[in-house]
Amino acid sequence: MLRKFLKLITIYLAIVLVTILANFTLFAETYPTKVYKWQKIGEFNTRLTDTSNYVYSKIQKSSNNFFVMGGRSYGPSYNRSILLTKDFGKTWENIFRKGSSNTDCIIDSKDRLLIVGNGKDSANFIYIRDLNSDITNTITIITKDKNYAFTRIWELDSNNYLIKANDGIIDHVFKFNMLDSGLTQLIPRKNSIDSLDIAIDKDLRILVNISFGVVQNRIIISSFYGNLYYSDDYFKTINFGFSEPTTFNYLDNIQISNGQFLFTVSSVEDTVAKSPILLTLTKFNENLLDKKKVLVNYLNAKNSMDPISMMACSNDKYVVCRMGVSMLNYGYGDTLNVDSLMVSDDYGESFQYVPFPTIDSNYNYFAYASPSITKAGEILLVVPLRTSKGQPSPTLSEVYYGKLDDVGVPENNSKYPIIYPNPTSDKLTISKIPEGVVSYEIFDIFGNRVLSTPSSLRDATPQEGNWEIDVSKLSPGIYFIKIGTQPPLKFVKI
Repeated sequence: MLRKFLKLITIYLAIVLVTILANFTLFAETYPTKVYKWQKIGEFNTRLTDTSNYVYSKIQKSSNNFFVMGGRSYGPSYNRSILLTKDFGKTWENIFRKGSSNTDCIIDSKDRLLIVGNGKDSANFIYIRDLNSDITNTITIITKDKNYAFTRIWELDSNNYLIKANDGIIDHVFKFNMLDSGLTQLIPRKNSIDSLDIAIDKDLRILVNISFGVVQNRIIISSFYGNLYYSDDYFKTINFGFSEPTTFNYLDNIQISNGQFLFTVSSVEDTVAKSPILLTLTKFNENLLDKKKVLVNYLNAKNSMDPISMMACSNDKYVVCRMGVSMLNYGYGDTLNVDSLMVSDDYGESFQYVPFPTIDSNYNYFAYASPSITKAGEILLVVPLRTSKGQPSPTLSEVYYGKLDDVGVPENNSKYPIIYPNPTSDKLTISKIPEGVVSYEIFDIFGNRVLSTPSSLRDATPQEGNWEIDVSKLSPGIYFIKIGTQPPLKFVKI
């Protein structure tokens, strides 16, 4: 009797937990699917090209359909390449290979490619190439009082840019004018007297990210200490926006048009390793602060850069997020490092799931996948490939161009694997298994793998196209099954 009572209590608690967590599920069955047609437009041996593969390569597209890949190589490695294709990946040209570190690049509104970085001689450079005329210019900047390292660049307007730099101790922000090559320091401010201004200046010694809103000429800036500020006069006056108890992700602050800005912040503190976390997308505009639970992942250990680790926008209605475990090197070690994409076509109000392009099954970890999106909703994706074995040593990167299908409507999720019955007490059936998929892994809610292929628990003769797995030996609770490279699916063992 006692044993039966305990079993009923266990079942009840499992159902309650499912109900509580139902609103916090990230995976594909929670969101409608957006159909994209993927075209691979590049494949690079990164040991040969030495392009910026080591941390989040970026890919950008000009209005005349040129693609530029590279940038954001924050490590001490030199000779990073910037690659250009004018024919949708049939040929790639190595257009920039200057001995430099801290490289970043953008394509501005006039289709000019700007590359900033710091050379081996400690001199900073700004490389400018008009992608229409191919006219190039390189500006070398040697600062007299301090040795700055240029690290990031943003466009302000047609001829002005923000440049982030670091002197080895604190961060600086400069405004660069292309017409006269002038460089003006904006942060740190030089004449702060008010105690509040002095406190703000101190907080901004370590910056996280900068976003610029062309509608209002507003600059949004966030600090390492979790505070957000905004300015409408190039930092002569800096206004406090709001404070977030956890660190802002320094890749995720973007403008989504109409003067609104989108951020990802963690709203649940993680007090126990690998405990559930909740990340929200936050819109900020003037005094408007709107936090919504839009995209959520509760399987991964707390990290200031998890799990919405890449986000980009078209400065119009489209937003794309790369969902995964981590953008940094240690991300490979998590057996649940499953990348997926989420796209919004309504300024971040709602999102749809976009399956990753089909990639060689030997590569099932894409820890640094970096997306961008155009005003037409096209997704550009750089995927440095990873295997699940050993320390990752990337040698291959692939570049994908994704375009909405002919009608661009959400696809029925039944195309993807289906599991039933759910909950289950003994057998779990999987149908609609993608062609070529021969493996599965089952994880508990703490990310521990409890079953995998090959397994004696798998039926030796499953129905064609279906798998039947004996899960009767599992303890009652919530589990996730990862089928090949598909997003994990949740089921309950009772």
